[in-house]
Amino acid sequence: MKLRFAELVVLTLAAAIITGYPAAAETAAKPGAAMPGDTRELLPIPFTTRDKLLHKMNQDNLGALGRMLDALSRDDLAQVARIANDLSYTDKTEKFSRRRGSKTFAVMATDFHGQKMPAIREAAEQGDRQQVLRRMSEAVQSCMGCHSAVRMVEWPNERQYTTPAPVSLPDAIPVPQRRIPDYQYSTNAESQP
Repeated sequence: MKLRFAELVVLTLAAAIITGYPAAAETAAKPGAAMPGDTRELLPIPFTTRDKLLHKMNQDNLGALGRMLDALSRDDLAQVARIANDLSYTDKTEKFSRRRGSKTFAVMATDFHGQKMPAIREAAEQGDRQQVLRRMSEAVQSCMGCHSAVRMVEWPNERQYTTPAPVSLPDAIPVPQRRIPDYQYSTNAESQP
C-alpha cells in the first residue's frame, strides 16, 4: 500500500502523540507516577492546566500543521505562511512556556514557535514548496522531541499546587523570531523592484 506524503505525516504525528503520553488506566491508578522506564522530565501542572495545554497543542499546533499540509496540497503558500506566522513566537508564548518550571519545555517551545514556524513562513514566502516541506518536517521532529523529553501529569490535589518559578532560557538559545502583527503575505519576487 503506497501512502501519500500527507497521510504519512499525519500517521507519524499521531504515533508521536500517542506514544508521548502514559496510558490513561495507569495514570488513573497512580496519579503522578511515571510508567516503568519513563525517564522524561516531569512537568507538574494541575489537571485543568494540563487539559488546556494538551488541547492547545492538539488544536493549535497539530491542527495548524494539518491545515498547512492541506494548503500546501492546494499550492496555497500564502495560507501556509499565514498559519505559520500565527503560530510564531509572541510575548504570550514566552510567558506561557517559561511559567511551566522546566527549561527543557521552555527551550523546546521557543524552538517550535520561535524558529520552526518562522522558517516555514519564510520558505512559503520564497515560494519553495520543497523547503516548506523540509521545514514542516523539522517542526514535526520538534514536536516529537518535546513529547520524548517531557511528560505532564496533574497533581492529585490541586489545592496543594503552586506554580513553579519562571525559568530563563540558556544563553545559547537563538533569539526567537516573533509573530509579525497584521501579517500580509508577499513573495520575494513581489517585493523585488
